Amino acid sequence: MDIYGKKRNELLAETVIKGLKSRNMTGYYAKDKEEALKLALDLIPKGSSISMGGCMSAIEIGLVSALKEGEYNFIDRSQMEPRAALLAAYDADVFLASANAMTDDGVLVNIDGNSNRVSCIAQGPKKVVFIVGIQKICPDLDSAMKRARNVAAPTNTQRFDIKTPCKVTGKCSDCKSPDTICCQILIAGNIVYEYMQLYYFGKSTYTLKQTQRQFSPIPHLVLEMGAKKLKDQEVGPLGMRKYSIS
Repeated sequence: MDIYGKKRNELLAETVIKGLKSRNMTGYYAKDKEEALKLALDLIPKGSSISMGGCMSAIEIGLVSALKEGEYNFIDRSQMEPRAALLAAYDADVFLASANAMTDDGVLVNIDGNSNRVSCIAQGPKKVVFIVGIQKICPDLDSAMKRARNVAAPTNTQRFDIKTPCKVTGKCSDCKSPDTICCQILIAGNIVYEYMQLYYFGKSTYTLKQTQRQFSPIPHLVLEMGAKKLKDQEVGPLGMRKYSIS
């Protein structure tokens, strides 16, 4: 990446960090993926149980490998029955996720096919760590929704053996296909919890379902959201009550 591209990303980072700060979030800038990995691991205490939604950037920076090889309890969904894996994710100390899109003032947009990701983001795990590529940052919520529907969703369908219009056309048709991966939408905006954020430059590969994808050297963000006490009641990451109160 040339010096002008790096400068642009630094300026955009400042804008995003200000937006996150206005939503009670804190941002950091990391110069490379090694620094990003170190900062991400600082957010996850050793001994934690960790589950994961679709988060390719966590693989890219080496976070998943580090968690599997380190002093952590990484919950591998591929080795579990689907419902058992979902229940384990709800009870995890940390949930890793990305975002389909994000506004430059800190609003996160995620779309799911069967809600395993968005439900864990909204409720359950004690902490949610987002890793978001800077290319996913949009100027407003409308453009973020368009990116999620017309870029993220059609791209993700290519990884699965499903039949949707967007897999053929490359754009959203607002379909009602049984295979649709756009069943639930979560927009996370005014959060009352502190986030940690970082950017990095890096390049790597990962293997998924016997296919290989080459990552371009783009900056990413890591966002942390954690449960806390609110008026003597424990709440989930987005402020939802974790337990019913009679």
